Amino acid sequence: MVDRYLVHRVHQMWQDYYNEMATRIQAFWRGYWIRKTVLDIEKMRRWLNEVYTKNEETVKNMKRFKQEEIECVQTIIERESMQWILFILFKLHHLLRTKQRPGVFTRIDSTRFTLIEEMLRCLEYKRYMRDKKTKLKRKCEDCQIDRKPTLILRGTYYERCEKEIHEIRKNLEAGAVPIYRSKSLTNSRWKIKF
Repeated sequence: MVDRYLVHRVHQMWQDYYNEMATRIQAFWRGYWIRKTVLDIEKMRRWLNEVYTKNEETVKNMKRFKQEEIECVQTIIERESMQWILFILFKLHHLLRTKQRPGVFTRIDSTRFTLIEEMLRCLEYKRYMRDKKTKLKRKCEDCQIDRKPTLILRGTYYERCEKEIHEIRKNLEAGAVPIYRSKSLTNSRWKIKF
C-alpha cells in the first residue's frame, strides 16, 4: 500500500513538473510569438521615437505660431493706436499754443512744450489747411463733381495719415471687425457687425 502510494505520488510530482514546464514553454513561446508578430518591440520603439519627434516639432510650430500671432496683434494694436493718435492730433491742433496765446495743454509755469504739444507741432497743420483750401477752390472753380474722395495731402507722408483717418471713420461707422486677428481689416472677408 505504501509502495503504491509512493509510486502514485512520484507520478503526480512528475505530472506537475511537466505541466509547470509546459506552461513555461507555452509562456515563452507565446511571448516570442507576440513579440515577433503582434507586438514588435523595435517597431514600437521606432514609432514612439517618431511620435516624440513629431510632438516636439508640433510644439515648436505652435510656439512659433503663438509668437507670430502675438507680434501680429501687437502690430495691429500699434497701428490702430497710431491712427487714433493722428486722428486726435488732427482734431486737437487748434488747441496748440501760439506766440500770442497759451494753449490748452500748456503748463502755466513752463516755457517748454508738453509731449502732446510736441506731437501737435510736428504736424504741419498750416500747410495741410492751405492745401485743403486750394483743392476746394480748384474744385469750385472747375465746377466738376469729383466722385473719388480726394486726398488733400497727396505726395506727402500726411497722405497716409489722412487715408488711415478715413478708414477709421468708415470702420467705426460700419462697425465691421475682423474675426481673425492675424488678418488685416481690409483683407478679411468675414466680418462681425456689432
